[in-house]
Formats: sequence, C-alpha cells, structure tokens
Amino acid sequence: MRSSLPEVPLAEAEGTVANVYAKLMLWSGSGSPALIFRHLATFPRLLDWCWQAVGPELEERSLQPALLKTVDATPGFIMASLPASLWNDLGINDADRALVASMLASYDSMNTVNFVLIGAIRELLVNPSTITGDAPNQRSATMAPPPAVATMPAPADVDALAPDVRDAVLRLASGVPDTGSRVVPTLYRHLALWPPLMLAIATPLQREFDSGAVDPATERLRTRLQPAVGDVADRAGRRVTAPAPVDDADTLMRTLDAFLVVIPQLVVVGRAIDAALPD
Repeated sequence: MRSSLPEVPLAEAEGTVANVYAKLMLWSGSGSPALIFRHLATFPRLLDWCWQAVGPELEERSLQPALLKTVDATPGFIMASLPASLWNDLGINDADRALVASMLASYDSMNTVNFVLIGAIRELLVNPSTITGDAPNQRSATMAPPPAVATMPAPADVDALAPDVRDAVLRLASGVPDTGSRVVPTLYRHLALWPPLMLAIATPLQREFDSGAVDPATERLRTRLQPAVGDVADRAGRRVTAPAPVDDADTLMRTLDAFLVVIPQLVVVGRAIDAALPD
C-alpha cells in the first residue's frame, strides 16, 4: 500500500507553520487547516511564502462571499436522504451531532476558497515570470475575521480504523488523482471518527460516485470558479518578490493538480452529505 501524503499535523505544528495554520483557520472560519496546506508545510519556507502570496485574499474578506454565491448558484448532485431516526439509531449525542454540522459548514467554506488559492499558487509556480512584487503591501480593507467555528478534533488515522470503515473510506478516496502518495481527504477521516455514521453515509455516497453523478457536478463547479483563479494569481504575483522556495516543482505540481480536482469534488460531496442528513 502506498504511504500517505506527507503532512505536518496541526498538533505538531511549530513556529511559522503554526502561525500560518492559525491564520488560515481564523480567516477562513474553519476548524482545521486543509490537508493541502498541511502538505505544503512539509516544504521548508513554502507555507509562509504561500501565505504572503494569497493570505491577504482571506484577510480582506471579499473573495469568500463571492465564491460561496457561485457555489450556491451551481447545481451539485443529490444523495439519497438518510432516515430521520439516524442520530438515535447510531447513538450519536447532541454534542457530536452539532460537531458534525460545524465540520460540514467549515469544509464548505474552506474548500471553496482553497480551490482558488491553490489554483493561484499553482499559476505562480508555472509562470514565475508573472511575479513582480510591485504591490507587496496592497490591502483593500481591514476586516474582522469571520465567526469562529469549533476546533475540529484530529482526523482519524485511516490505518487504525476497523476494516469495514477503512475500506469504505479508501473506496471513496479512490477517485483522487495519483500524486505518488495515498491521499485520503480529511473530510472522510473526520467523518470516520464516528464509524457508524461514516458507514451510513458511505453506501449512498458511493452509489452516486458509481452512477457518474459526482464528476459532472465537480467539473461544473471547477469551471465556474476558474475565473477567480487568474484574478487571485495576478494579485498574488504582485505581493511576492521571489519565486516559490521549491526544489522539486514537478512533484509538487502533480499534487496540486490532484487537489484542484479533489477540492471542488469535496465541496459538492460535502453539500450533498449535509442535505442528506436529517435535521
């Protein structure tokens, strides 16, 4: 089995990495830094460079609302509704139920903007000549951060899951493009903290993957969010003064390309799960 994508977990982050993680969570209104940023943190000095390039897009608070409007206007896919008695049937208490709801809201908000931020970072890697650094301190406004959400617990270790839960999670993750490492979206690893819930969701969700409903919904969203990538890349190139501190750009590019598929996929998947869960 391939090893998992390298990352710096939130609990192990120190110094500049911990600082950027805190800012990512604060300004995106999320309870955890996204896996792609946890992976970027494994490259020396890269995460700090990324924050200099695209962090102001979060701090200025104008990008995220516009992107969420785009998502709201883009048809996704519908997953079969789960029974009204689900929470009681699975023995999930009110506190954990609220945590699941907060988690899904956090992923919805975070993944939408992350697609554009990661797309812009990729553009600067591909076209370093667009880096001019002629407006490094440009800010449109000073805004308050979004409302805080519950800090998420550490996601489940896939290899420590019960075999049936692990198999369900890995099957859902099997459509992630090849990066050379095993990429298991953190959304599934978080849902696996409640194994009965993960299994209840996995069956109807896998049915939608198998039916071919997920890929067209993902591509619609990718297409509609793409114009924002160029805009953010242009502004990011004016903020940084040097190319990204990366020695092996080809390997990193393959990973970014994979995430630029899986991130919008997780937006439509997360919304479908949220709609299918009982109130």
